[in-house]
Amino acid sequence: MIDDDYQPWYVGWSNCDYSTAYLLRQYYSRPYFLPEQSESSKLDWIFMGTPGLGAHMHIDNVDLPSWQAQIRGRKQWTLRPVPECL
Repeated sequence: MIDDDYQPWYVGWSNCDYSTAYLLRQYYSRPYFLPEQSESSKLDWIFMGTPGLGAHMHIDNVDLPSWQAQIRGRKQWTLRPVPECL
């Protein structure tokens, strides 16, 4: 049960260290049905948080196709078309 004063949190950071990226990628792989361009050569983003809403509605501005893997817990993504004028 969650207390009344519970405040969910959410944090994300990018890793740009090649050796750390190599270690992280030993725990996951790009799904076979996604193109090779959907994986950066060196950049991995890591996100974590507690149950509840942690991130507000936002647009992820990335130059290439991207994907996310859920390791544990549940998450709901809401997909919407990009607005014509940002």
